[in-house]
Amino acid sequence: MWVVRKAQQADRYEQLPQLRLVTEVTRGLKPKVRWRDRHGVVGERELNLLSVHERMLMFTEGPQGPEPLWLWLNEQGMPFRPHSWDGVFRTANERCAKVLTPPRYLGMDPHQVFAPYATPHSARHSFALYMLVVLNYLMDRRSG
Repeated sequence: MWVVRKAQQADRYEQLPQLRLVTEVTRGLKPKVRWRDRHGVVGERELNLLSVHERMLMFTEGPQGPEPLWLWLNEQGMPFRPHSWDGVFRTANERCAKVLTPPRYLGMDPHQVFAPYATPHSARHSFALYMLVVLNYLMDRRSG
């Protein structure tokens, strides 16, 4: 990923006060995550008991240095906090409204104008619908 390489080049991960390099994730009904920190101290915890904060500290050792295991990263390659999505969607909606809404409609209910109005819920719904379409397509191809 481009943002991870840029963060590595800027030593952003090396500057983090805390970082856990995951060494193993066990299998089974209650998988455990095992890690070591910068000081070589090892730890382990059940995967489903890890807090959001703990998950944001999890990294793996990549070919060019530590790489975050957190799925959502910001433009600096750092873990994206869950509630930060509100600002992202607000900014995106404002940009869409500015570009796509004719001046006489500005200030109206965002659901009744030309510009799309996105929310995290609508994004999840759209993704789920897309995956359903892909699944249907693959099942049709498989069945002939």
